[in-house]
Amino acid sequence: MNVAMFQEEVSTPCASTLFARSLKKYADVTFGKKNETRCMVMVVDFDYASFYDHCSISSDKYDPDKCDFDKMAAEIFKPGELWKSRELLTKVLNVIEQKQGWSSTNVKTHIRCNRYGNDDTTRDFTSGSLKAGCTFTI
Repeated sequence: MNVAMFQEEVSTPCASTLFARSLKKYADVTFGKKNETRCMVMVVDFDYASFYDHCSISSDKYDPDKCDFDKMAAEIFKPGELWKSRELLTKVLNVIEQKQGWSSTNVKTHIRCNRYGNDDTTRDFTSGSLKAGCTFTI
C-alpha cells in the first residue's frame, strides 16, 4: 500500500460518522437585540425518522455499520458547535441514550450519563452499581 492510499483510508470517516453528519440539519440563525444582531450557523433540526429507520433492530433498513453510537455521539455532539435550543439538544440526547440504555443528567454546565464514573462503594445494591463506568459527557 502506498502512502497516498493509506492517507485516504485514514481520512475517510466511517459509516457511523457519515450517517451522524446526515442527521443534523444546519441553518443561519439571526439572534440578539437590534443593535447587537448576530447571524451564526447552528444545528436547527435532527432527522429522527432516519435515525430510527437505520438504528432500530426491528427496522427493515437497520444497518449496524451506521450505528456505532460512540462514533455517532462524537459527531453529533461536537465541542463548540451551537444548537438552536437546549430543548433540541436534550431531545436528540434522549434518542441516543434510549437506544444505548442509559439516562442523562444535568450537572451544572455538563450533561452526562447518569452512570458516570466508577463504582467506589462497598454497598451491594440489588439492581447493580450506581456508577457503571459510563464516560459520556458533553
